[in-house]
Amino acid sequence: MFGEIYSEEEIIAKVNWLLDKHESLPKSKDSITVRYYDFLIDFEDIEVFRQGLSEKKIELGHYNKSGDIYNALELPDVSVIINNPIVLGVAANIATELIKTIYRKIKGKKIKSIRGQNEKVKDVSFEVEIKESKNKKSQFRIKGELTDEQIDKLIDKIPEISANNVEREPEGLHDLSKRYSANIDKTEWEELDQRS
Repeated sequence: MFGEIYSEEEIIAKVNWLLDKHESLPKSKDSITVRYYDFLIDFEDIEVFRQGLSEKKIELGHYNKSGDIYNALELPDVSVIINNPIVLGVAANIATELIKTIYRKIKGKKIKSIRGQNEKVKDVSFEVEIKESKNKKSQFRIKGELTDEQIDKLIDKIPEISANNVEREPEGLHDLSKRYSANIDKTEWEELDQRS
């Protein structure tokens, strides 16, 4: 079927391209992955944290999303995924500095969103995701421009919130993930979809 659409060389090139992109993903659970578009962040912005994390036995991976096709509108443009909450216990200072550095690199940047014939310019969306267990995770979404003081306050609170989520017992299947966004003052996290 694909032979009628793509030449063998095009198929091989696409497979090799995908393999190259996945090669930079971490191989261990004790890791941090940065997913980004290379027109928003340079690889070197991430790489400077590798040595410090390596000394703590934490692997730093990255995935350049440029060239990928996404259907979901609400996927973050840049995300930092902490694959094990132990990372925050062992290397909270390095992890939070990595997150702050990445935010500062994208601060004020815009991205063009195209859906069908409609085109709009939007703020770059940024998310920090902590995988507390196989089924539990916390997602912290930051959109818009924050001051250095606001971003410092918000990011410094992520390890504590995640630690509380590790200990909690889910109240049902829909309660496994916790999603947060900054409050109106951009100094505290508010849980989205919070049940009364």
